[in-house]
Amino acid sequence: MSDISYGRLYVGIHLSQDPSREERRVQRLLAVNRIETRLPGTLDIAKRAGQLYSSYLRKRGEGVRRILPDFLIGAHAEVYASQLVTWNPEDFRNYLSIEVRTPGEAIRESEPPRKSEKGNLPKLKPSVREKHDRENPDT
Repeated sequence: MSDISYGRLYVGIHLSQDPSREERRVQRLLAVNRIETRLPGTLDIAKRAGQLYSSYLRKRGEGVRRILPDFLIGAHAEVYASQLVTWNPEDFRNYLSIEVRTPGEAIRESEPPRKSEKGNLPKLKPSVREKHDRENPDT
C-alpha cells in the first residue's frame, strides 16, 4: 500500500466518532489481509497528512471529496496489485483496469478459495505490472 493510501485511511480514522477504535479496526484489516506498506519510514508522514486533511475538512464543514489523490491510489493499485479495495468503489469501477471491491467484499473473499466443479482453483486477474513484465521481459 502506498503512503498516499495509508494517509487516506487516517483521514477516515480522524473523522470517525472514535479514532482509537477505528485505528485498531484499520490496522486489523491490514494485518488480516497481509497488506504491507511499500515505503517504510513514510508512515508517520502519511498519518500526519491524514490528520491535517481531516482537520481541513472539519473546518470547512465538508466531507471527504474525491480528488486527485484518489486516482493516484487507483493508478498505484493498477501497477502493483490485482485489485483495489475501497469504501467508494463506484468512483473507480469505470476507470480502472483491475477489480475494485469494498473491504467487506475483500474480507469475504479472503476465506480459503473453493474449488470449482472441475477441481481447479479460480484464477486471479494479473495486475498491469505483471502484464507489462510478461510482455516486456527485457525492461
